[in-house]
Parts: sequence; C-alpha cells; structure tokens
Amino acid sequence: MGIENLAEKAQILIRSRLCNPNFIFKPLSDSPDSNYSKLKFIISSSIIEACNNSILLLGPRGSGKVAVLELVLSDLLEEYPDTITVIRLNGLLHSEDNSALKEIARQLCMEHHLLFSKMASFDDNSQFMIAMLRECGLAHKTVIFALDEFDLFAQGKQRLLYSLLDAMQSVTSQAVVVGVSCRLDADQLLEKRVRSRFSHRKLLFLPPSKEDVQRLLEHILSLPMDSSLAHDYAAEFNEKLQSILADERFKEIISNYLNSNSTTNHLLRFLFIAISNMELKSGFLSLENFKAALSSIQRQPKQECIKDCSILELYILVCMKRLEIREQNSYNFSSVMKEYKSVHDSFPTSDYYAQNVCLRAFEHLLQRELICFTDNRGHSQSIEFRQVKLVVSYAELQEGLKSYRSCPIDTNKKESLSGWHAHAHIWNSRTSSSRPGWTRTDALAYSSISFVLKHFEKEVERAPLQIRQNIPTKKQLVDYHRQGLIIEEGVGYRQTVVIRSYEVGSDKTATLESIRNLLQETALNHVWVSGLLSNGFGATHEMMKNDLIRVFSRMQVQVDRYPIWGEIMEIGTWVGAPGKNGMRRDWLIRSQATGHVFACATSTWVMMNQKTRRLSKMPEEVMAEISPWFIEKQAIQEDVPEKISKLDSKAKYVNSNLKRIDLNMNQHVNNVKYVRWMLETIPDLFLESHKLSSIILEYRRECGGSNIVQSLCESDEDGILNSGLKQNNDTSPLNRFSLASEIMEGNGLLGSLDNVPLRYTHLLQTRGETKNEEIVRVKDHMEEKAI
Repeated sequence: MGIENLAEKAQILIRSRLCNPNFIFKPLSDSPDSNYSKLKFIISSSIIEACNNSILLLGPRGSGKVAVLELVLSDLLEEYPDTITVIRLNGLLHSEDNSALKEIARQLCMEHHLLFSKMASFDDNSQFMIAMLRECGLAHKTVIFALDEFDLFAQGKQRLLYSLLDAMQSVTSQAVVVGVSCRLDADQLLEKRVRSRFSHRKLLFLPPSKEDVQRLLEHILSLPMDSSLAHDYAAEFNEKLQSILADERFKEIISNYLNSNSTTNHLLRFLFIAISNMELKSGFLSLENFKAALSSIQRQPKQECIKDCSILELYILVCMKRLEIREQNSYNFSSVMKEYKSVHDSFPTSDYYAQNVCLRAFEHLLQRELICFTDNRGHSQSIEFRQVKLVVSYAELQEGLKSYRSCPIDTNKKESLSGWHAHAHIWNSRTSSSRPGWTRTDALAYSSISFVLKHFEKEVERAPLQIRQNIPTKKQLVDYHRQGLIIEEGVGYRQTVVIRSYEVGSDKTATLESIRNLLQETALNHVWVSGLLSNGFGATHEMMKNDLIRVFSRMQVQVDRYPIWGEIMEIGTWVGAPGKNGMRRDWLIRSQATGHVFACATSTWVMMNQKTRRLSKMPEEVMAEISPWFIEKQAIQEDVPEKISKLDSKAKYVNSNLKRIDLNMNQHVNNVKYVRWMLETIPDLFLESHKLSSIILEYRRECGGSNIVQSLCESDEDGILNSGLKQNNDTSPLNRFSLASEIMEGNGLLGSLDNVPLRYTHLLQTRGETKNEEIVRVKDHMEEKAI
C-alpha cells in the first residue's frame, strides 16, 4: 500500500475521532476521582434508588462541563434506555419562564408521543409538567433536566426553578436537575424559597492545564498500533507527532490559540483544519500544518486594515505609537504632526507630505477605526484639536507591516541596517516589475517606516526601565521625594507630612482613617528606603521568596489631639520583636512646629502565606533579614493587653457591601477600612461633640472581595452625657443621623442621645448564611472635644 493511501486512511481516522465526542472525552471516564465519575454516580444513584436530586456544574467556559454532562447522559441512556427522559434547556433561549415551561412541555410530549398545544398558558404547562413527573415516578422513570447557562434562569421571579424544584418535593416524582454555569456564585443568585429546595451539590471544573491539553492532543492524534494501518507507518507517524508536540514552536502556537479561544470545541476545530492541511505525499503531519491552521482560523481585522493603508497612514500610526511609549496616551493631530516632522528630520529618505494631505490620511484612519476619539465631547471642535488614541497594539502594527501587500522589500529578513542607503541598495538590486506601481520614493518611504519601527521596538524593550522608578535595593539615608530620613542610629525612620484637605472631616481635623493611612504609608516608606522592599505590598525579598505577606494581628492607637488642615507633622516609626513569629511596629506623631506629641500607636504583625491564605511561622531567613532593624522601645507601654470580648447577636449592627476599591494589592481589605465601618454605628451628632481618644484592634482573619461586612457595636457602660447633646423634642433622633451610602441594611442605631457611654466594643464580621466569622474585635474610648 502506497504512502498516500496510508496517509489518507490516517487522515480519515483522525477526522472521525474529532467528530466523535465519546472518543475525545473517553479518558475522563478512566479516573474514579474525575467529575465524570462523580456526576455519573449521583445521577445513577437517583435512578436506582428512585429519589430526587439536584446538582450544579460550575467552572469557566471551556472547562468541559457540558462535554462531561453529555458523556454521562449518553452512557446512562445506553445503560437505562427505557427509564430515562432527558429535557435540555438553555438560559440563552429559555430564560423567560413561560418559554421555558413551554419547551419542557414540548419535549415531554415528543418523548412520550403526546399532542403538544402551542396555545397552552403558563399554568397549563406547569400543571402538565407536575402531572408528567408524577406519572413518570409511578412508572419508575427518571426525568433529567439539563439546564445550561443556569445563572440566566436565576433571574426575575425564578418561577420556573421554583415550580420545578417544588414539584420534586413530592414523594411520587422522580427527577434530577443538573445546572451548568460559568458563574461560581450561581447558587447564591437563587431566591430563599428556591435555595431551600435545592440540594446544594456542586462540582467544580477547572480550566485544562498544559498537561491536560498535551494528553488530549496525544489521545486524538496518535495512531493505534493494532489498526488496519501498517505497523511501521503508525510507529513512524507517532514518532514524528511526538517530536512536533515537544517542539517549543508548536507549544507557542497552541498557547497563542488557546489565549483567544480557550474552549475544547475551538481546539478541535483547530486540529481538524491542521489535519486537513496534511500533505498526503509526505504522509505525515508537520509543524507547517499547524501554522497554516492558526493563520487561517485567526482573523485579525486590525491587521487587515493595516494592509490596506497608504505609506503616509503607516507613518502616522508609527508616530502615534512613538508618542504612547512616552506615556502620552492621548494626543491630537498637531502632536502627531510634530512627531512626524521629528521622524522625518531624523530619517530624511522620503518626501515630506503637506499638512492638509496628512489631515486627509488622519481622517481616513478615523474612518477605518484604527484610531478613535478619547471621548464624545468636543464635537464642535475641529478634528485637528480633538484628543485621539491608537487602538492598534504594537504587535498588530508590526505584524501588519510585515504582511503589507505592497511591501517593496522583505522585512522578515533580519539584516543589520546601518542606514537608508542599505534599503536603497536592496531596492536597486530588484526589478521594478516585482512591485508594479511602486517608485523609488515609495520604496525608501516604506524602508524608513520599517527602520523607525525597528528602533521603536528597542525603545519598547527599554521602556519599563525608563518610565517606571525602580525599587531601591540599597539603604538610603534620605528620601527627598517623601521628605523622610533614617534616624535612631540608622534603623528608625522619620517622615514629614502635610495634612491635606481630603484627609480632614467635617470638624476640620484629620480623621482617624486618615491618620491610620499616614501610619501605614510611613511604615511602607520605611521598608522602601531601607532597601528591603520587594515587589509586594510591604513584603521584603525573603518574604516574597517564601510567598509571605504581612498582616495585622493587633493594633492600638492613642490620640491626644487631631491635627488640622495644613498642619505639618513629623511621623517617626521603628520596628521591634514581640516574639518568635511576629514583628512589632511603633509610631509617634508630633507637631513639627511645637514638638508636641499628637498621637502614638503600636501594632503587632504576623506572616500569612499568600497562596494558602493561612498564618505561617516566620522563616529564619526572614528573621535574619529584618532583625538588624529592631529597636527595643515602645510607643505605648502595655504590660497586660486589654482583652476585647466578643459581641453577641443583641448588639446593634449595620451591613456594608464591599467594593473593589476596598481591596489592596494583597487582594484583601486594607486594615484601615475597618475603622470607617466601625464608626458607622455611632451617631453623627455624638461624634460632633466627642472625639475618639484611643482604639485597640485585634485582627482575627482577612476579609475578601465577596464578603458582606457586618459591624456590631455595644456600649461598655451606662454613662450619661447631656452636655453638647441637647435634643429638639420636635425632631426624631433618627432624622438627625446620617449613614454612609454603602450601608444596605441594619438593626437600628446605637441608642439615643440622652444616654451615651464613653467606651464601646465593636465587632466586624462577615455575614454568612450558616455562620458569621470574626474579622476584627475593637475597643475604643471617646472623650469630649475641647471647646
């Protein structure tokens, strides 16, 4: 048998595999711990034991949720052909309750050979579904509902889900609901009445790893050794395939394709095109087959537009990209023309186009949507003065230039170009017939664009070092930009700050939140100038090597008086060692003019693993790195730490939803935010005449972006403060309070104005469905403001 016949048979075999989902996902059924085995066990148990069940398949798109579900259903239909009815719904098509029930009724009628009425109402279809579930249960038949895009069904009144899950509560019904969603919080979208009827079983699907993709490619593309194909041919085919799969160029092709098309179906389509490109004469797959498949399947509209641009339009695009590398993200036509003149003066190899001609080319780029206006304002302005931006990346511009249809030279050649005369020599060595319509001027112009782009590529590589300040790796005695310097024999740090307008509250003094922000900023600057700061939020080099970050475990702040707007303050800070696994940091805030100490603070830090989010012991290398900076001195003397009791459900509370702005670089809520949430439970009118003089915080756990924070508060004493809180009898106390816009719901405010204590205990906790988890315990002390 000839090589071409063998290659054709191999091509047909692999194509048939790509069209057979059972073969593609067969490896999933081999592992007992796979989601396939778990899902099949749950559904088959429901069939055998004649019980109802519900489960959610959650994971990102392309992780194989639907493929596993279809594989399980096909296997179960073979094992129990007469006892299973499958109803398939998709949230994109049937998210409206009426259409979904109508589709369920239609599929049930088709499955059981009944007449379907298109004119039936929602109630009629609902009663029909309930009756069919009852009849199927009596006949020992299981109805499986496969709800794709499950999160779209969990919108509105959710009548479909309620009707379906409520019908499954009957003893006679026998059904399984399988929801598929790419939203990991799909079960949280359910209403309470629906959630109470859901079994809360979930299977999590992770996106395929590189190893999974590699095994899938080998499984699909390898030829069987015991097939009708010649043994020698199959062995050689598999050997060449292994060399291709191990090639770094092939891995880059697969990686580039999966970055834009991560689903398994797209990968199968890509492989189908690559197999179709296989040369039958050679009889084997090659790397060029996959390159051709990638170029044919990936459409690059921006590159297509660049191919049709004129030489002048290419010049303008390159000039705009040069402006962006200088962090000039928006510019107008005049700025581009200045850059164009600068480029032309540096490389005078082509004609200099007039400004009105350049303006026409500029308008043409706007029409092609290669550039666009930064906003919709300024329609009355002329185009020359409106701000624009480039919507083409450097890679797209480079690839578009390389594939330029009228290119007079081979830009893919990696030549060492010393100047434009080299380009001219290349052009002179070619015949003009190879590029009809091109003149020597066009060739030189295009050559200059290529040369400018090559120089621009070098600028891009150097850009991160030029436009970003490097983190210092050596100790600095003075930091002029932050107005800080090293003190305390080279281990302490002092910084001068000015109280800004946005750091003061309604009483014209700095807020406690602003003071804590200044303390935190000073601590980070101390690590910065010490040369210990790594690429993290206050983490040192050894901490980053061990995947560690710092978190607060306890903090105490005592404020004698609050600075006012414009006051110049000096903040001194130093570190110490309270124990083996922690670190202490202290602060003193004093007036630069008088030297009076306004506030002092002390804190204890511990280590947390950034990946596991669990507390960790301090490694010896981290201790050795920071121990030379320790000072045995405390800003607040506290022999026995004051204990903070936990509040119960009787305390007053308010709930706050988190926002993205509340998270810091460590992907949890910054500790300063807790003070603001804690103060929300105290009446505004009381805070107008009283100030917070001291506060102690004990941190229990971190708070993430998906939590709802509940702030509880309870008084420690029954002191009565009447001075400064005279209440108008005609005004309700609740009308005189204001809460932040983040507060969604609460259990009232803290007491009345006639009975206000001076000490409060606070508790911040995450509100959950089953239990609440503590974030931080707080104890504060209030005192009257000086008149």
